[in-house]
Amino acid sequence: MGRNPIDDDDDKVEKSSEKGATNISDSDTNSDVEEDEYIVEKVLEMRTTKKGKVQYLLKWKGFSHNENTWEPAEHLECPELVAAFMAEQKEKQQQASTSKTNETSNGKRSHSSTSSHNKHDNTDDDKNNNNNSKKKRPRIEFDDTGYGRGLTPDTLMGATDIYDGELMFLVKWQGVHKPELVPSRIVNKQSPQLVIKFYEDRLTWNSTNGNNSSK
Repeated sequence: MGRNPIDDDDDKVEKSSEKGATNISDSDTNSDVEEDEYIVEKVLEMRTTKKGKVQYLLKWKGFSHNENTWEPAEHLECPELVAAFMAEQKEKQQQASTSKTNETSNGKRSHSSTSSHNKHDNTDDDKNNNNNSKKKRPRIEFDDTGYGRGLTPDTLMGATDIYDGELMFLVKWQGVHKPELVPSRIVNKQSPQLVIKFYEDRLTWNSTNGNNSSK
């Protein structure tokens, strides 16, 4: 196949196919896929070149990891896979941040008095009670959202997991003043490009490590 990772200083990008990189789900509905059209199985990494261009490291369906290639974002036709990758990276960053916060809190807590522990325990009990009450909330489905009402999303204003621990996006709809919380599982499918932009604007990338990647 001759696929090799692209150099950041090389303006010529080796195209994986004349039709571009497509999602696995796209191939399932087309039994007449041409032999020269490669299918993206998963997005593995992201990097920014010295020229400021975004590239993704792709795992190709039916090929080993030795055949993985870096491809420019504009050549990809698999927004759902990119959105899933971005969500995974954001979750990892949040977990790392939470872990550091917990370590700091544990260090301070070791110097607390017995009364402070009792107060903390009471607070935990209150949180548990609140969590139990939240579990009674119904699952939000497509028809319950602006998508089901035929609205067009304008932008994603934020994200939170306050709804029973499920990741929710705060969606601003076109022509509607009040934004709405919509489950990420719905937004990822209906507006993958907005999800990608949301994470790209907020994720912190180490472009130096990405540029030196040998995969």
